[in-house]
Amino acid sequence: MLFFVIFFLTCNYFARYSPLLLQSWWDVHTVNAYFFARRPLSARFVLWLAAPVLALLLGLWLWLRQGLPAVDGGLDLPGLGAPVTVARDAAGLPRIRAASDADAFFALGFVHAQERMWQMDYKRRLGQGRLAEIAGIEALPSDKLMRTLGLAQAAERALASLGPAEHAALNAYARGINAWIDGKPVLPPEFYLFNTRPAHWRPADSLLMIKLLALNLGANYRHELGHQVLVRHLGGRAAGELTGLALEEGAATAPAAPSPLAALAERLQTEQGLGGDGVGSNAWVVAGRHTVSGLPLLASDPHLAQQMPTQFFLAAIDGDRLHVAGATLPGVPAVVFGHNAAVAWGGTNLAADVQDLYAERIALDGDHRYERDGKSQAMLVREETIVVASAFPAFLRDPYKPLRWTVRATANGPLLSDVFADAEQPLALRWSALDADDTTYASFLAMNYAADAGQFRAALAGYVAPALSFVLADRGGNIALFAAGRIPLRGKGNGTMPAPGWDSAYRWRRYLRPDELPAIVNPPSGWIVSANQQVHADDYPFVISNSWQPPYRARRIEALLSARLAGGAKLDPDAMARMQTDVGDIEAPGLLPLLLRQPGATDAQKDALARVRAWDGRMDVDSVGGALYHVWSRHLMLRLTEQPLRVRLAQPQRLAGLREMSEVYRPAFLRDVADGKLAHWCGGAGASDCDRLARLALQDALDELRRLAGASGDGWRWGAVHSSLFPHQPLSAHPLLAPLFDRRIAALGGGRYTVDVSGADFSREKGYVKHLGAVFRQVIGLERMEGARFSIDTGQSGNPLDPHYDDLLARHRANALLPMDAPVTATLRLRPAPSQP
Repeated sequence: MLFFVIFFLTCNYFARYSPLLLQSWWDVHTVNAYFFARRPLSARFVLWLAAPVLALLLGLWLWLRQGLPAVDGGLDLPGLGAPVTVARDAAGLPRIRAASDADAFFALGFVHAQERMWQMDYKRRLGQGRLAEIAGIEALPSDKLMRTLGLAQAAERALASLGPAEHAALNAYARGINAWIDGKPVLPPEFYLFNTRPAHWRPADSLLMIKLLALNLGANYRHELGHQVLVRHLGGRAAGELTGLALEEGAATAPAAPSPLAALAERLQTEQGLGGDGVGSNAWVVAGRHTVSGLPLLASDPHLAQQMPTQFFLAAIDGDRLHVAGATLPGVPAVVFGHNAAVAWGGTNLAADVQDLYAERIALDGDHRYERDGKSQAMLVREETIVVASAFPAFLRDPYKPLRWTVRATANGPLLSDVFADAEQPLALRWSALDADDTTYASFLAMNYAADAGQFRAALAGYVAPALSFVLADRGGNIALFAAGRIPLRGKGNGTMPAPGWDSAYRWRRYLRPDELPAIVNPPSGWIVSANQQVHADDYPFVISNSWQPPYRARRIEALLSARLAGGAKLDPDAMARMQTDVGDIEAPGLLPLLLRQPGATDAQKDALARVRAWDGRMDVDSVGGALYHVWSRHLMLRLTEQPLRVRLAQPQRLAGLREMSEVYRPAFLRDVADGKLAHWCGGAGASDCDRLARLALQDALDELRRLAGASGDGWRWGAVHSSLFPHQPLSAHPLLAPLFDRRIAALGGGRYTVDVSGADFSREKGYVKHLGAVFRQVIGLERMEGARFSIDTGQSGNPLDPHYDDLLARHRANALLPMDAPVTATLRLRPAPSQP
């Protein structure tokens, strides 16, 4: 590994300074004689050691560059039915043209493998629980959790529920990936760092990618763990005030909070980008009467964890019936968000409550039995073997023995608590994504072929997970929102806390029918906005979610639409794109009165308050008022929860859960405190104590900004303390390799609830580091589908030696969307390999 570190540093040096070295070659040549005469030892070092090493590194760099995607010329590939062209533009966006849909999916698989094989293989290992094979013992907890969840087994079961069309697409796609693998190409550098090669791709692996997306967008079991800790620590009433939920205190009567499981869930979020608060999206559509063209316009931007490479891959795909373009998910043969010839669609996280934890009563006699309705039941048990790579350097270490891992499941689902030997409370997980008859891929494929909004809705009938709100428009002028996914109807309980698994009254009775799910079709307003807010009326009879996002983004988008249309102006694609980068903060006015009524005890505080009063409400890079508000409001939240959530020495098992709960920003709770409804959280004196905490939080904010951005208030710009990180999986955790594989943006705008959202974590050393945001954007006008524009946040390639690894960072930040019909710069022709005699 150290060799590769030296190699990359050397390549970076040569890439940056080689022009200067070439220009000064003559001067170097003239002083060679002097150097060898006056510095004989140094000369011999350069001649016999440094020069050969540099030559070796240069040769290795040139060899690894052979692994960059072939984009010109022709290739003969077995398994292809007829010739296919893959034309790329300057940004690396491929346009696949094939005579059949099967060959189009084959070519997509080949292109995905060319560009993202490490990402696909790594995610496959993650979902299969096989990371420890290459990453060692540090990955063992993650592998144990994934083996217990059984995502790979669920993907295999789901494969059996698909029809001939889905199997044909999945098999063709897998053949394309395997054609690339069988070509024995030079692999991306990560494979050599971890001493591994990609195995053949199977159709079930594509379904596993969808399962991982569902795990990414579904964090409800983590919320239940946190709520359980809060109720034990604060009591039901105070926990309900903090969360704004009706938490069932009776469900928290089990012995102790499963802190290790909560800590592992937090670790998966940090290291693998799975789950986390704020995972969501914006999507909105306007009817033709509001647009310049007279046909609908659609915009959408999913908010997911930022990473290298990014989570989506842009492509246009044409077969005999298939004509789609937009965001594909590497590993899956379909366009997830985009358009075909007749329909454009985007999606937002429905934040649906489709995961429930069940506390179980388990027999301690070792027979793997549990109680249900007073009767003893046998668990489902299977044995897993986890291979663990030796620690570095492997040749000096004793190898680890393979771990024999027992996976147990009750009727409620797999026992997640088994991942940790010290978990005091057995917990099983019921989750719709583990259903054997998951036909989500069939829905994605049918969306790609839908000819109108009606067919699109019909395609969602078999959709299971992840639960999404699909926003769409068709060439007939229809606009719509359809909630999709299996949403449980519970017997007892509301899904906010772990339920007693021994009582079947708490089991899921059924799933809501598609016609029972929220839907909006051609509303009188002429627009539909979905930004993870509640999508149904208050009198809706079913529980969809206990974790809707606050409505600030949705209201801001609606306000921007209203302002544009109020003067009689029409919307065009440029106007929709500008809205995607809006940084107006409409959450702040609910909390600012508490801050601005403070007199200021020092000159610095008075100056800060004056800057906040003059603030225009925008979280721009250069905004001082925005920085002050953001930092102050975070510290106010910490001040309010510091004492109530303090962990006593006798309760160390609550530490992980309470730490995570204390770091959650809760705007509704803060607004109720500022309005006096929850003034008792400030202390015994009510409103006067709230003023005191507001002043203390202001001083905390000033101290923090001085440390991060200097003593002068003029330097406290939001961009000075707010940056963006795109971590590589998994090399971001390596201190030497992270700078070579990660990417950063030094100064950034956007806030918690702005349309251009920034989900940022606080770091004492680096300030506010954005980890979540719009990883993909699209604006589609139905009058001319070919003019649709797209963007991803980093680049098309997953290879750090490729210029397309990060060439879209600046364009995406500026929302300079890319057309799919840009001039072609390279064309690769894929041909069927001649049959062997």
